[in-house]
Amino acid sequence: MTTSRDVMSMGPTTISADASIADAARLRSKLDLRHLPVVDAQGSLVGMLSDRDLRRMFAPFVVPEMGVGEPLAEHVRDIMSADALSVGPESDLADVVDLILENRIGAVPVVDQLGHVVGIVSYVDVLQALAKAAHEGARAEDIMTKDPRTIDVNATAGDAIEALQSIDVRHLPVVDRQGELVGMVSDRDLGSWARQFSEGEDALRSIETLSTVGVADIMSSDPACVETDADVDEIVETMLDRKVGALPVVDDQDRVVGIVSYVDLLRVFAG
Repeated sequence: MTTSRDVMSMGPTTISADASIADAARLRSKLDLRHLPVVDAQGSLVGMLSDRDLRRMFAPFVVPEMGVGEPLAEHVRDIMSADALSVGPESDLADVVDLILENRIGAVPVVDQLGHVVGIVSYVDVLQALAKAAHEGARAEDIMTKDPRTIDVNATAGDAIEALQSIDVRHLPVVDRQGELVGMVSDRDLGSWARQFSEGEDALRSIETLSTVGVADIMSSDPACVETDADVDEIVETMLDRKVGALPVVDDQDRVVGIVSYVDLLRVFAG
């Protein structure tokens, strides 16, 4: 049986629940992290901080229609996912995959009997471990989400945040007027904006600029993509090589016809 211990990244970087969001943003940017386990003074897991949490914080300030409620959060504890799921070092990897799929998360902290974080299992770890078990014959067109939501290259970052929030996804292919793929905007791209965070009113001004900044200015240009006949091996290899969580699927004219995410791949492996 393959366990969490066999595939996890050991000794992951963690952050205190009392740390500022600015510090968390800088740490995530410096170390190129997508997920940060949040711990208390004793080092026990109390939450998880991800790109999605940052985007949810942005949204009401960038898209007024969503309503501005509480003042801008200042500390990690204010925006983290407090009900963070976790697994033990000896948990069956199949159960970890089920947990990721059922809860639509990208990583699961691994904790010891005292609740201390000793590792983390991300979808990247799982894909690396299970890539060789890919189902022979499976193609992008068989597993992709067809006709995915896209966004025009002339839209604003605020438009992108509103779209991501409304359909609760993490990736939006960016297209031109002909529907051809020109970029990709994700929670990660938006999270990178948090590098500009300082404290107090300066942070709020930084966030509010997202309502007018163009998608073209924050998107990942020259995005990785695959064609409809790409096999699972090629999809996994491209995703791991480019360090992305989703790949647009394009036809022979570079028009977006689908999207394959790590969730789609995990479903193949779990099936």
